[in-house]
Amino acid sequence: VCVCVFSSFCHSLLGTEERQRRIAEMEQRKRDEEERRRQEAEQRRLEAERLAWEEQQLRMRQEHERMIREQEKSLRETEARLERQKWEEDELRRKEEKLFASMPQWKKDLVLKKRREQGEY
Repeated sequence: VCVCVFSSFCHSLLGTEERQRRIAEMEQRKRDEEERRRQEAEQRRLEAERLAWEEQQLRMRQEHERMIREQEKSLRETEARLERQKWEEDELRRKEEKLFASMPQWKKDLVLKKRREQGEY
């Protein structure tokens, strides 16, 4: 408690100092709040970038897996086509052999002679 002659003046000074201190505290709280908001915004921006990167990686991985599946399917189809073609060629060869075996000898000799001339044997 102030007991000086200028007590009202002292009190007004004290009031001014207290007001200034409160104003300084409010300004500091405002700066702290602005900094907190700025940091939160930066955190959200970084999180959004991370999520976008992860989504891009996921899309790239899915596209890669899709391409692999398509290649595997194409390979299976090619293998099946080659297997079918081999079977058809074997079947045709068996029929030719069966037909050749059923021919009279003179005709077999003629066929063999033609094949030699054409370079087949």
